[in-house]
Amino acid sequence: KHELTYGAQLKYTKLKVHSYKADGVEQSYNYGPESLMVYMLYAEDIYHINKDNLISFGAKLDYYHDGLGKESLEHVLSLGFVSLLSDSLKFKAFLVDGYQYPTMYQTTFFPTRNPNPSLDSSNVQTYTAEMIYDITSKTVLNFGVGFATVDDVAVYDHVNNIYVNRTKTNDFATGFIKLSHKFDANNKMSIEFFNMHKEDDYSPKRGAFVQIFNKVGMVDVYNELICRDDYKTVLGTKVDAGYEYTLGVIYPYSTHTNLKLKGENLLDKASGTMYGSDNVPITERKVIASLEYTF
Repeated sequence: KHELTYGAQLKYTKLKVHSYKADGVEQSYNYGPESLMVYMLYAEDIYHINKDNLISFGAKLDYYHDGLGKESLEHVLSLGFVSLLSDSLKFKAFLVDGYQYPTMYQTTFFPTRNPNPSLDSSNVQTYTAEMIYDITSKTVLNFGVGFATVDDVAVYDHVNNIYVNRTKTNDFATGFIKLSHKFDANNKMSIEFFNMHKEDDYSPKRGAFVQIFNKVGMVDVYNELICRDDYKTVLGTKVDAGYEYTLGVIYPYSTHTNLKLKGENLLDKASGTMYGSDNVPITERKVIASLEYTF
């Protein structure tokens, strides 16, 4: 009745800025740590109470060491319950005590703001519950709620142009509904709406997204449209609503090789965030071409 999974992982990240220029002139910049090493240990036990119900227990330890010698030991603990209420109805609930580690764009380098190498992780506790209803063999309806508490969240300090840890605890709740339909093995789509309630409205409260997966001949095609509501920043500046369109194409050149092409924010209408007095899109408009080889 027990399914035990455990393992270890090592992750190394290196950020190297070869040149930083403005109007063709080389700029001086105080960089933060340019490397980050993470050592990870994890274990999970899934206990089958009976054929229709199970409980999962998970634990993960992450040790961080950056290029400036800063160390941090983080953990993720999880408890889950899954129940098959009927042939077409499933219930899932999860409790997670974890963290959010700062990005290297916050600690090391970003052209429009100062780095903060001393930025600490945010502590995150989440509680979620979800119902999954199989309307037909090809159509599924998901709906659920979630609650979260975040301590020491990283927020943007507009005065000093830097990210800092906020000592105030942030609480928020969210609800969502999602409808998915599978036309056949290679073609499917889903649409989701969400609404969030929180004390500080410094990010969109409502939104929706549509995902479409298709296969045309040998080519896999992925379309995604994300819409986010407008909101006001901590300084009262209004950020307009936005929509972000992504298109991805994968061509299997051979058994071991895939050619990939991905365009992000192709319409250049993504939701923004404020950096100083500038409204900057959260996703830049760009096209990424890559080659994937599997040994």
